[in-house]
Amino acid sequence: MRSHYLRWDPAVTPEAYAQEGFAVDSTLGWSAQHGFRRGTAHPFRLWDSARGAPSALWEVPLAVMDTSLFNHQGLSPEAAVEEVRAVLEAAEASGGVAVILWHNAMGEMEPWATRFGCLERIVEDALTDGAAFVTLSET
Repeated sequence: MRSHYLRWDPAVTPEAYAQEGFAVDSTLGWSAQHGFRRGTAHPFRLWDSARGAPSALWEVPLAVMDTSLFNHQGLSPEAAVEEVRAVLEAAEASGGVAVILWHNAMGEMEPWATRFGCLERIVEDALTDGAAFVTLSET
């Protein structure tokens, strides 16, 4: 699960998602920058403030979003690839994971086709370096 526009209310959202049967979320990232918003590259249980106990919902850190790189930060394709590599290296160094959110289309197709090329390079490099690509629930 990931909330569109990264909308999140810590007092309501985790338990609402858990009650609907979701087991894993990846909403808690930055919209305008990349990196680990909660300071960790490791999945963790969210807190249910109403019960004063851990939620049934796991959070897997959203570390990079394409719109952050290109729309908010204005990075070139080459710079975006380097920034994602740095995030993946940080996750690897801690034995953690990094969720990458890449929209399939948005706006004019030409810029997005170029951005897909960046994603292909990122995936190819990561696989060469031994990364595993899995679903959130597999994480």
